[in-house]
Amino acid sequence: FPHRHLSPYRHSKEKAVNMLNYILFELSDTTLINSSNEHVAKIINYIDEHITEKTSLQTISQKIGLTKEYTAFIFKKETNRTLTDYVNERKMLIAKDLILSNAMSLNDLSNYLGYDNYTYFSRLFKRYFGISPLNLKKK
Repeated sequence: FPHRHLSPYRHSKEKAVNMLNYILFELSDTTLINSSNEHVAKIINYIDEHITEKTSLQTISQKIGLTKEYTAFIFKKETNRTLTDYVNERKMLIAKDLILSNAMSLNDLSNYLGYDNYTYFSRLFKRYFGISPLNLKKK
């Protein structure tokens, strides 16, 4: 699997946690998204391979060879959620696991996941989990 999902630290415990999380994410994709549409599979594959990068509808649609409008339409139709919601959900799950493993600082974590603005990352995290990243880290 792509090494981008591993934390930049060389500790074996964090690597093992990240590998297991990656496997669980892959399994959840196959059970939660029952699409036989090859375009949706390409979209999900691209997102998974570039999850720590800034991604946009424009970038994803160019990489898979579809228009932005059709990419958004087919993804929403097949998954019942927007592309942005899916990307953010994936990033928030990774963030939660990295926070719980104390792998890196919160600011580094938000940058690692492609968020330039920590405040935005924190608000998004709180919307998904009902707790701020800082409060989760303190627990």
